[in-house]
Amino acid sequence: MTVAVVVFVGFIIDCILGDPVYRFHPVRIMGWFISKGEKILRSDKHNIAAFITGMFISLLIIAFSFVLPFVLLRFLYRLHIAAGLFIEIIFCYQILAAKALKYESMKVYYALEKNDISEARLYLSRIVGRDTQDLNEEEISKAAVETIAENLSDGVTAPMFYIFIGGAPLGFAYKAVSTLDSMIGYKNEKYAYFGKFAARLDDVMNFIPARISALLMIIMSFICGLM
Repeated sequence: MTVAVVVFVGFIIDCILGDPVYRFHPVRIMGWFISKGEKILRSDKHNIAAFITGMFISLLIIAFSFVLPFVLLRFLYRLHIAAGLFIEIIFCYQILAAKALKYESMKVYYALEKNDISEARLYLSRIVGRDTQDLNEEEISKAAVETIAENLSDGVTAPMFYIFIGGAPLGFAYKAVSTLDSMIGYKNEKYAYFGKFAARLDDVMNFIPARISALLMIIMSFICGLM
């Protein structure tokens, strides 16, 4: 019952206020530690060493992302259930990103609606990791739909799924995995081995949520008369 309240209220707050933008946002802190860990510990001398180092950094970030909120919430719930509930709702609100996804993607939609391809490319470049300079209208629409579908799972469905299972601490652990994948989980020469563990773990943790997201999109398409 408590988890359901946390997820519901946190989601409503996110839908109203959107993802908070400030220096000490948990995801920004995760990103800072990932960047520092890479600079300090990363090894390019041997593929095995790079993989082990990347795995060590990944597990360390994920462990701290789970343990710190777990310890804090356990203390607060013992102090008073209202204190624990309030902070866990705030945590949940910071983990979800439904309004931010809609806000950023709709910028692309409105630009296309005005037939402003240059503006659409600019806004699209803020939500995808590819070069958007030479994309035409059809390619922009396709890229926007793809990233919305992917980020629906990463930013909404998957965090909710893991919060329901293990509360905000497990939600933060998932966000750590997602952040690691977005920063080092690339299949290129630089990150092929260093980011391989993070990329594979992200695939595993998104296996069920991604399929839930797809099912929900199909159901809503029928409800909205789009199929």
